Amino acid sequence: MQPVAEIAETISKRVLTLDGTDYPLQIGANDVSRVYLPLARLVREKSACVVPRRYVVGISGPPGAGKSVTATILAACLEELGTGAVVIPLDGFHYPNEYLRTHRGPDHAGEERSLADLKGWHPTFDVKRALDALEAVRAGQKVRLPVCSRVLHDPVEGGLSIEPSHQVVLVEGNYLFFREGLWNRLYELLDLTVFVTAPREVLIAQLRERHMRGGRSAREAEEKIRKVDEPNMDAILETRSRAEFVIEGVRGSLAMGRKQT
Repeated sequence: MQPVAEIAETISKRVLTLDGTDYPLQIGANDVSRVYLPLARLVREKSACVVPRRYVVGISGPPGAGKSVTATILAACLEELGTGAVVIPLDGFHYPNEYLRTHRGPDHAGEERSLADLKGWHPTFDVKRALDALEAVRAGQKVRLPVCSRVLHDPVEGGLSIEPSHQVVLVEGNYLFFREGLWNRLYELLDLTVFVTAPREVLIAQLRERHMRGGRSAREAEEKIRKVDEPNMDAILETRSRAEFVIEGVRGSLAMGRKQT
């Protein structure tokens, strides 16, 4: 087996991209060896015990915390260790924009609003479809899943294929640890849970950059953060206690620990 330092150096030099875009990830070998590789080794060990079904890792946290980054790097670590892994972003299970424009739901204060104005809040996801898909994936089936296009800002059918070689699936999304209704049933399908977070000012800065990179003006980005992202953030942070592991961003580096009981 390759030494940890050698694997970490290999991964840190790989060109990894985020969310199916060309946006590059930068990760230091030290963070790989301290945080990601130990977690990947644990996942690899546990996944061998559930064959022939797949092992499901749930990665949650507030918007801007780095869930997609964590999932992408963990998948790369698992591949380097010889275990097939795939990332399933929950964003692919958003209702289509046309549906959001023609339906209403409760906002963070319980008031009815157009779902289009709430996009990103949990009522804008088709959680029943996500639950059915994850049950099939967990059982070991070959499945094609929708993905969220960062260009169209809409789900695209069949954009992600879960293959027999994928023994580990890394599901990442904001509401995986919610207790309400079908969300709790989805949580119960997760074999291992990870919560990713960061200081609030870091989260806001990441969201601002993401929104503007996606085509929003500075004013539109701030409005999205104030009306949707920050209320979402507060609700999601309350689910942190349901995670077995917590990864915290501290001044650009990372720290990981088991949850406090």
